[in-house]
Amino acid sequence: MDNAALEIETASMEPPENTMLPMKKRKKKYGTRIKHSTGTGTNQPGNRQSAPENR
Repeated sequence: MDNAALEIETASMEPPENTMLPMKKRKKKYGTRIKHSTGTGTNQPGNRQSAPENR
């Protein structure tokens, strides 16, 4: 009985690790995407503001 419980715990512990891997990969992609968005966003608003100011 003890062996069965241990096996069940090990089996249920494996899926969480599998779910954590995709999450980590997703976080990396999200971080890169946010950085890219921030860079482009900062550049566009700045350009737009300088245009009306010059006018």
